[in-house]
Amino acid sequence: MDKAYQRAINEKIRLLSESIGELKVLAKYEPQWSLPQPLSERESHGSGLSSAIGCYKIIYIPTNEVMDIGQGNIGNRKNRHKSCFLNEGKPLIHEGGTMTASTTALHMWKFDEDIENWAFSWCDLGSKHLAEEYEKQLIDEYQPQFNSVHMGGK
Repeated sequence: MDKAYQRAINEKIRLLSESIGELKVLAKYEPQWSLPQPLSERESHGSGLSSAIGCYKIIYIPTNEVMDIGQGNIGNRKNRHKSCFLNEGKPLIHEGGTMTASTTALHMWKFDEDIENWAFSWCDLGSKHLAEEYEKQLIDEYQPQFNSVHMGGK
């Protein structure tokens, strides 16, 4: 018998069991969404944004329409979208040739170049697995203009 394979199976069972336990605890709570804030605003220190793992909505302020929904490390996502938006929606090229891109920021820029017309709302779920599924469900519910339905949860 392949011992490494069996250890891999046992480890995955252990991890999935832990995830199920975490989800059962999280099922008792409703997500707490932040009030939409202009994308241009800096988050206040201690807001939890920088360490939050969850979902976010990008809202077009003039119509209050949710235009994009995403998930992941919320602080990183907000900064990526904002930085690329401020670069006319284009990717940022860093020293060494690495690149930061945001398709969402490009869509936003083409739709309305005024950053003051864009807001950001988020919730901390504390679980990447839950955030991936919640994002898919939110995209299905809102049908945001800038999301590709097949990309939800990725």
